[in-house]
Amino acid sequence: MKSSRRAAFKDPFFAQLCSWAEQLILSAGETAAANGIKLTDSGVKSALIKSANLLRGRQPKNVGSNPKELFLANLTYHLAGMWRQLEAAPVEAEEDTPTINVTASQWLVVLDGIIHSIETHMTGEPGGRGYLTFLPEFFGSLPRVVTFPGAPASNPPATGET
Repeated sequence: MKSSRRAAFKDPFFAQLCSWAEQLILSAGETAAANGIKLTDSGVKSALIKSANLLRGRQPKNVGSNPKELFLANLTYHLAGMWRQLEAAPVEAEEDTPTINVTASQWLVVLDGIIHSIETHMTGEPGGRGYLTFLPEFFGSLPRVVTFPGAPASNPPATGET
């Protein structure tokens, strides 16, 4: 699995998919903050793991009841369903290759790659936000292609599909 995690960011097709998923996570973090909810790396990692499990046919046992847990459950389902949106609107690959549809197994590679990225940036402290701090620095002021529902108006404008 580690080789597929690394491949997710090295292959241009998978790197693009990872970028879109991470834009969704970044936008979710901003949306949560605008609603008084402070996400943590471990919470986002848990949402990604639950998303991957959903794609493998395993339903989450407990989605929680407080606003933060409900927000993370919403993120879980958005991440798990994002590949279907991409499948419905095929992604253009390199110029010399045909259009590629995103499959569930390809999306699992993306989710696993992002889980690895979070693990790389985690501080190990309770409530740590190393990955969530990294994302805005990484994307800077680039226009967002993907935003989380209810994202604050301060997000850079979306330039494509959500």
